[in-house]
Amino acid sequence: MFIMGFHFPASMGNQIDDNLVIEKMEDTIKDVSGVKAIKLTYGKQFENEMVYEKTDTVLGKALISYYTMQDPEQKEGSKYFIYTNRYQMSELAKKYDKDPETQALCSLFNGMDMFKLELV
Repeated sequence: MFIMGFHFPASMGNQIDDNLVIEKMEDTIKDVSGVKAIKLTYGKQFENEMVYEKTDTVLGKALISYYTMQDPEQKEGSKYFIYTNRYQMSELAKKYDKDPETQALCSLFNGMDMFKLELV
């Protein structure tokens, strides 16, 4: 089973504990420093842009983790952000990040707009 790009053995079934996902996620970003925000560009023509500065939230850490794991040779610039990972991150963050800005972003991730993200 894959959750947010992390592999979990089939023997664990479909009910993977959130703490195991968060632990793997935090392991992927332990060597990442200097990220002040995540820039998101989205829409049918990528006409919308926002900057998410809450890098210490579960969602912020998940976005940083995704960026570092997706095409790891590319260290700069924007990367496409696929729907499955957005949805899984959104569901995890809804449980742990209660601030209104993060909750609004989670709702946005549940839509079908295309997204790119970049670390700034």
